[in-house]
Amino acid sequence: MKKILWFVICTFLFLMPISALEVEFNSENIIIYNYDINEVVYEKDSDEVISIASMTKIMTALVLIENINDLDTKVVLNQNHFRGVNPSASVAGFRKGQKVTYRDLLHGILLPSGADAVSALAVEVFGSNERLVEKMNERVKGLGLTHTNFINPVGLDDEGHYSTLREVSIFLMEALKNDTFKKIFTTRKYLTSDKSLTLYSTIVAPLDVINKDADYIIGSKTGYTTDAGRCLSTLLYDDEHNIYYLMVTAHAKNKVEPVMDVINTYEYLVGNYSNHTIVKNGDVVKSIKTKYAKEKEVDVVVSDTVEIFLKNSEFDKSKLVFNYEIPEELNKIMKQDSKIGTLTIFYGDEKIKTMDLLLAEDMNFSFGRFIFKTILPLSLLAIICVLIFKKKHS
Repeated sequence: MKKILWFVICTFLFLMPISALEVEFNSENIIIYNYDINEVVYEKDSDEVISIASMTKIMTALVLIENINDLDTKVVLNQNHFRGVNPSASVAGFRKGQKVTYRDLLHGILLPSGADAVSALAVEVFGSNERLVEKMNERVKGLGLTHTNFINPVGLDDEGHYSTLREVSIFLMEALKNDTFKKIFTTRKYLTSDKSLTLYSTIVAPLDVINKDADYIIGSKTGYTTDAGRCLSTLLYDDEHNIYYLMVTAHAKNKVEPVMDVINTYEYLVGNYSNHTIVKNGDVVKSIKTKYAKEKEVDVVVSDTVEIFLKNSEFDKSKLVFNYEIPEELNKIMKQDSKIGTLTIFYGDEKIKTMDLLLAEDMNFSFGRFIFKTILPLSLLAIICVLIFKKKHS
């Protein structure tokens, strides 16, 4: 897999609404985000309350990570660790008597979707699966999610266990803020610390079936139950346009269908959409005359980078409107980065952004210009007044 550099997004990106994507989906429920700005690109029945299967384990892993002090804590697994494992749940393959770390178990949760790993860590960190579920529900309530409720920590179809794809997306984005979660979520293969067990992400098998690597799928969590169908949450990276996407789907019929939905969507977006740069932070957009500075004119720059996410064939520069609010002349000496005014950008009738306009460099006082602009006119006026006065009294 290619190495992805994670960074803080300092760009203002405006997303124009997308009513439809020219993609045939297999999944019944879909939501796609431009991850950089946390805005929905496309959605279909994303607010339907549904079973979410093992996508539950996104929150399971996050809550556990947030309550572990040392990921390299070692534990010898025993029967008590596996007492809460439902026979119908998927397992990672951990064994009684195996000496593992908490880090190993977390990989067992997110890669092969192991209920055995969930149960073991629940016992270690909270004392029971039930206590873990309580903490998971507290966490989603703290995010303001009102259509998510957990009955178990693995995603089985228990009555009262539900969410929506919109809310799954929200708690996945919350989880991705955690560096430990993000590192595990974006891993496809992991060897446990005792070298006895190799864990593979559940995305690997369907990709092998269709003979694709799809390394732009940089993170994933699958799920399956009878009620949820085949589910998939993914983080995608378009390295051509430097755009991250987050896509979550549910209710596909087999394990290949949601992966094909992701692949087809990615290929369509990369081929048809991009972030169109309107201005870049530091761009000179105006020059203003000065009154008392050595510099007769000074440059004004924008304080932000502004981009529009839009279909390439629909982007029309002639629709851009720039409204400046700046003085015609600067009558005082100012420092670099001082606010000079504002710029409001419109695309058609849509307001994109209002930003500060800043001075590009320091202004330097000119005594000569000050004399010429102030003292000299006053002196001339005084002389004229004196001459008029003398003439009247002569």
